[in-house]
Amino acid sequence: MNLNQFEYLLAIYEQGSITKAAQKLFVSAPAISKMIHGLEDELGYKLLNRLANKVEFTDKGIEA
Repeated sequence: MNLNQFEYLLAIYEQGSITKAAQKLFVSAPAISKMIHGLEDELGYKLLNRLANKVEFTDKGIEA
């Protein structure tokens, strides 16, 4: 895990969506999504449930 991954995850939590987090951080939404997917692969479990209009944290994602 690197600091950017944690920063992105926190922004998603605060903003409630990847798109809004990307706007806040001046990063593209696909870049954030790719970084979070990489973190999920590294940890071995999902942190987010990606739904049509929003993102929900899994129980493990909340713990992280």
